[in-house]
Amino acid sequence: MIQYESTETIQGNHKGKYLDFDRYNLLEKTTLSTKEISICIDFSINKNEPNISGDIIAYGEWTYI
Repeated sequence: MIQYESTETIQGNHKGKYLDFDRYNLLEKTTLSTKEISICIDFSINKNEPNISGDIIAYGEWTYI
């Protein structure tokens, strides 16, 4: 099951560059692994056609009895 964790909204200028994006953080847990998912929607170039990108970091552990 994918679970919502948080949203980050950034708007403003940083070192002369305009930033305007939203980042959504999700978590997916199974019995063998955990996946941290982030989806970034960048509105700084074109508000009508934002750039969408994302990352998935997966890790897990096996236990021997």
